[in-house]
Amino acid sequence: MPGWIGRRVRGMRGRLLLAAILVEALMLTLLVGNSLRLLQGSLDEQARLQASQLAPVLNAALVAPMAQYDYATVQAILEEVVAVRGIDYLAVQDASGKLIGISGWERGRPLPPADETLSSSLNDDILPRHDVIRPIALAGQTLGTMHYGLGLGHILMARDRQLTQGVAIALGEILLSVALLALIGLLMTRHFAELIRVSGEVARGNFAFAPLEEGDHDIGRLGRAFNAMAHAVDERIRELAGLRDALQRERDLAQVTLASIGDGVVTTDAEGRVTFLNAMAEKLTGWTQEEAAGQPVTEVVALSEEEGGRLPSHPVLECLRSGHGVSLQADVVLESRDGRRTPVEDKVAPILDRGGVGVGAVMVFADVSATREISRLMAWQASHDSLTRLVNRNSFEQHLNRLLDEPVKAGREHALLYLDLDQFKIVNDLCGHTAGDRLLVQVTFLMHEQMRKSDTLARLGGDEFGVLLQDCPEECALRIADALRVVVRDFRFAWGDKVFEIGVSIGLVMIGPEGRSAAELLSAADMACYAAKEQGRDRVHVYRGEDVETMSRQAEMHVAARLREALREDRFVLYAQEIRALRGHGPHYEVLVRMLDEQGKPLAPALFIPAAERYGLMPQVDRWVVRHALRQAAASCDAHGLTLAINLSGLSLLDPAMPGYIREQLAESGMRPECVCFEITETAAIAHLGKGVEFMREFRALGCRFSLDDFGSGMASFGYLKALPVDYLKIDGAFVRDILTDPIDRAFVESIHHIGKVMGKMTIAEFAENQAIIDELERIGIDYVQGYGVARPRPLAEVLGGLSA
Repeated sequence: MPGWIGRRVRGMRGRLLLAAILVEALMLTLLVGNSLRLLQGSLDEQARLQASQLAPVLNAALVAPMAQYDYATVQAILEEVVAVRGIDYLAVQDASGKLIGISGWERGRPLPPADETLSSSLNDDILPRHDVIRPIALAGQTLGTMHYGLGLGHILMARDRQLTQGVAIALGEILLSVALLALIGLLMTRHFAELIRVSGEVARGNFAFAPLEEGDHDIGRLGRAFNAMAHAVDERIRELAGLRDALQRERDLAQVTLASIGDGVVTTDAEGRVTFLNAMAEKLTGWTQEEAAGQPVTEVVALSEEEGGRLPSHPVLECLRSGHGVSLQADVVLESRDGRRTPVEDKVAPILDRGGVGVGAVMVFADVSATREISRLMAWQASHDSLTRLVNRNSFEQHLNRLLDEPVKAGREHALLYLDLDQFKIVNDLCGHTAGDRLLVQVTFLMHEQMRKSDTLARLGGDEFGVLLQDCPEECALRIADALRVVVRDFRFAWGDKVFEIGVSIGLVMIGPEGRSAAELLSAADMACYAAKEQGRDRVHVYRGEDVETMSRQAEMHVAARLREALREDRFVLYAQEIRALRGHGPHYEVLVRMLDEQGKPLAPALFIPAAERYGLMPQVDRWVVRHALRQAAASCDAHGLTLAINLSGLSLLDPAMPGYIREQLAESGMRPECVCFEITETAAIAHLGKGVEFMREFRALGCRFSLDDFGSGMASFGYLKALPVDYLKIDGAFVRDILTDPIDRAFVESIHHIGKVMGKMTIAEFAENQAIIDELERIGIDYVQGYGVARPRPLAEVLGGLSA
């Protein structure tokens, strides 16, 4: 072989050998560096674990003496921990930043700040130490902070030792490689070009290349390893691309979700600057995402009180300061960029990173315009009569009480009128409730025309009205009362082919400095009205004390005497009215009682129940009803799954012997308690709340059920409903009868039904007078209906006989 060729070959081998040695040195350097990096990470993790494990131990040891202000014990703990655990220093400050204990650090010398990363501590060649600051907390309350430094000398020593070993191993590997590569350099030369080419393809991201030659020799194994590495990198790149696509899909889904929900969503950074608005927030605030980004949240979400004026503290800023969730106060409105004011309710919550550090806040708010309007309507309903739109009895009594609470001034007089229409019952009985309602509305209009602006006209119930005349002497009060009497007397009510003359009896009582209560004044006016009726109706009677009182008492005593006689002679009969299920339940009837007069003619409850209640006879009437109803219906209960609703008065709830009597009658009659439902009026249940709840719980434990009658009439209903263990809510008929024409009444019925469903109670609608009302109630979802549109009351024996037929 010519000499120049040999020299050329030897030159190539030398260059290859040198290149291989350099590559080997570089790989070993990377290997040693990577080993050091892994070691560094392991040591970092060990130090972080030590710091994180130490914090709760110190917190548990220090929280008790800190809570008790036992700073001597705190100091003792610090010294013991520094001595035993090898901590460089340990210091404790209270919540105000005052130093209350220190060990291993010179007092007066500023404490070092916490290290952001452990690497910065290791790079400190002068004093390798990791400085940590952690809060001392008890039940979410921060009592102070602890400062401690972990010595990192052992970590540096381990790192240096590993570096020395790695360098020695690398040098040995290089020397060995020189000997080996000198032998195999020639064999490797032919494979380098292909390896360089394929590596270039991989570097450009092209993994679709022919695999390198593989074999059992070194170059073959290198080819195999390179092929495996390329395949693994290709798989990892594909995996990362899939994760990237999945993350983008999640982000897009979150954006679509936030954009489509019905509530406004706003997020801010830790300084209260807006970072995001969803579509609803843009609509309510008038700001777009681009316009709002970076703006103070107080400008974008401008909140104020409903009556005017900004809130003293914006809920987002309050949340950022406290680190806790915040809810808006009631009656808050959102002022949009274009001046619109929208009632809203919202909640604000902090946004925390993985370390629990607040990085912002998220505010969710909803337009509650409709809800607040319903609340205002319900408040109006609570104080007004839905038919005549006059103030109701409760509101009228509040007006009267406010007037009585005013300081008495010499020469100042007021008057109270109590009006009762004379022929209303005839119109109601002959033409039905619809005609009676129309009559009340028309009479209300006529009476309003005779009133002064300062006077208050109220519907007290049924066909009874009250008038409060402020600053009105008796002579003036008599003129107004007589004007009301005349305008009602001259009115002719036409219904179909019938025309009715309507009169009114009026009782007048003067309100002077005597100091009588509102109840006493109303009672006196009622007695005067009763006297006007007794004297021939269509007249005004002025309350003068003994005359009216005696007449009233005599009338009531006469009714009470007849009632006692009827109780002795067993002159009562039971009727029943169907309560029809709209949801597939079994037969359900309400038991009604009628008193028989001396000739055996049934008398309506309105003719004797008031006297029975006033003279304490209702418990006796209720006992009669319970005894006879259970005995008559026991067999039908077993045969037909009948539910029998029996009314109980407020006085019966207070009767300590009544529970024992009902238990006795259930046992004697054989009536299953599951077939019995006791009806208690809302007024009685609330007036005797404690006794009522105790009574209900006792008999519900036996299996009996309870119905709250006339629900909604007082509007105290919702506040007490959670305390009353009832099964049925019987919606007051005043809200049901106009449900087809009055959207407020319909909304009220729907609201009661919704609340009943939420609380697991069934609803019964009274005054279902026709099929159209029944159909509407069924659309709302009412469970039961009762009224003349379903069935009129019939004798109980006849009803039970019909079930068995």
